[in-house]
Amino acid sequence: MTQSFINKFKFIPLSIWAIGLAGFLLNISSVIVFGLCALYMKSSLSTTIVVIALLEASVEVLSNVTKLFSGMLSDYLRRRKVLMLIGFAMITIARPILAIFPSIEAIFTARFLDRLGNGVQSAPRDALVGDIAPAEFKGACFGLRQAWSQAGSCVGGGVSWWLMTHSNDDYTYAFWMATIPAFIGMCILWFFVHEPKPQDDQTTKVVENKNPIHVRDFLRLGGYFWGLMAIVFVFFLARISESFLLLHAKETFFYTAAQTQFILMFYNGFNALISYPVGSVSDRVPRIRVLIFGIITLVGADFCLATAQTDWVMLLGVSLWGIQVGITQSMFIAIITDKIPFDLRGTGIGAFYLIMAAALFIGGKVAGEISHLYDFRSTFMVSGFIAVCAMVALFAFSTFHGKKDKIKT
Repeated sequence: MTQSFINKFKFIPLSIWAIGLAGFLLNISSVIVFGLCALYMKSSLSTTIVVIALLEASVEVLSNVTKLFSGMLSDYLRRRKVLMLIGFAMITIARPILAIFPSIEAIFTARFLDRLGNGVQSAPRDALVGDIAPAEFKGACFGLRQAWSQAGSCVGGGVSWWLMTHSNDDYTYAFWMATIPAFIGMCILWFFVHEPKPQDDQTTKVVENKNPIHVRDFLRLGGYFWGLMAIVFVFFLARISESFLLLHAKETFFYTAAQTQFILMFYNGFNALISYPVGSVSDRVPRIRVLIFGIITLVGADFCLATAQTDWVMLLGVSLWGIQVGITQSMFIAIITDKIPFDLRGTGIGAFYLIMAAALFIGGKVAGEISHLYDFRSTFMVSGFIAVCAMVALFAFSTFHGKKDKIKT
C-alpha cells in the first residue's frame, strides 16, 4: 500500500508540488511570527493581555471574512494565482515591519497585513488545487498540500526555538529571519505554479461582466453544499482550538511552557504524516466515508484527553487530534470541489472558511467558559458529545443523498 501511495507522486502535477512547497515555507515563517509576536508585545512593549487578545481576535476575524471575498473574486476574475501572489506579498512585507518598527502601531499594521494576506491567498489556493488536480487524484493532491502546510508548521516551531536560543532571545533577528522563507515561497509560486486556462462548458457557464458578489451564486452552490455546511458548523463547534491541548497539558499534567511547544510539534507532525495517505485513499473510496472516519477519530481524541490519567494517554489524544485534522480539513474541501460548479469553487471554499471560523469562535468561547467553570476534561467531554452529533448528522446526510442518487439513476 505504501508503494501505491508513492507511485501516485508521479501523477501529481508540478504546480501542486509548488503550491505545497510554497505553503510549507510560508507556514514556517507564520509560525515564527505567531509564536513570538504575543511574547514580544508583552515582554518588550509592555502591552496588556487585553490589548493582545483584542488584536489577535480582530486580525483573525479579518482573515476569515477576507477568505470569502477573495474566493468570490477569484471566481469573478477567473484567475487565482494573482490573488495568491498578492497575499504572499502582503505576508512577506509584514515581516520587516515587525523587525524595523518597535511599536504597538507597527505590530498592529504588520499583523493586519499578515492575516489579510493569509485571507487573500487561502480560498484561491484551495480552488486552484481543485482546478489543477486530475479528477482521479484530487484527494491525493489536497492531502499533499495539507501535508506540506502542516510539516511547515511543525518545522516552524523548531526553527523559532532555534532562532531564539541562538540569538539570546533577539526578537528583531527572528522577525528578519522569518522574512526569508516567506519570500522564497512567493518566488516558487511566481515561477513554478501554472494556472490552467478557464473552462467554459454547458454546466459551468460564467456570465460575462457580472457583479463579483451576487446572491444567485450562493443559490447555485446547491442544496448538497448548504446541507454539508450545516454539518461543518456543528463539527467545528467540537473541533476547538489547539490552544486547549497546550493548556490541558500545562494545567492538568503540569507541563512547562517549553514542553507545551513540543505538544504542538507532536500534533502538527501527526497531522502532516496522515494528510497525504488519507487523501490518496479518498480517491478510491467515497470521501464521505473517509470524513466519517475522521470524525470518529475526533471522538476518540476527545475520549483520551477527557479521561487521561497519564502522559501517554494524553499524548495519544494529541496524536489522534492531529490525525483527525489531517483527515477532515482536506476532505471537506475536496468534497466541496467535487460537488459545486467549477466557476464557483472559490466562492464555495470561501464560504466554508467563513462558516468554519464562526463555529470555531463560538466553540472556543463555550470551551473557555466550561474550562473556567469546571476543568479541561469537561471541555473535551462536551467536544466529544458534539462530535458524535456531527457524525450522526453526516451519516444521515450521506444516506439521504445516496438514496436520492439511486432514485435519479
